[in-house]
Amino acid sequence: MFNEQTAIHKQGTPLERHQQQYAEAQKLREQLKTDTNLSAAEKTEMGKKIAYLEKQSASNHYESTRTTAKEHDIIKGINDVNIKNGLGDGMSEDARFIGNLAKQVKEGKIDNATYKQIVTEKFGSEEAAQRIVARGFRDTNK
Repeated sequence: MFNEQTAIHKQGTPLERHQQQYAEAQKLREQLKTDTNLSAAEKTEMGKKIAYLEKQSASNHYESTRTTAKEHDIIKGINDVNIKNGLGDGMSEDARFIGNLAKQVKEGKIDNATYKQIVTEKFGSEEAAQRIVARGFRDTNK
């Protein structure tokens, strides 16, 4: 059985890690620019840490979007069975839109930044979009 809380957690955990790592990398980058007391070795080490955090952040962001696509596929499978069994299409248009957009990221057709921009403009945040996909179905089936 599809569980909304589990879906939110599976999508949200990598997104939270992405946001934390991105914020830490930005903080270190600012410190690197402004701290005049850092030695060359400290600057090099800080640069390596920033690069590592940015790489991990990007990886977690992609994983979050990939998981959103996967959750959409699960919901779509349930919905397809319901339709086959004579029920109406119960998937919300928003969940379908977000899921298809996330699949495009997964397939390499668009990048994560474009995905983030579109869902943030349309739904307010990536977190809100994830909740919509996790919910997946309309309150009432047709």
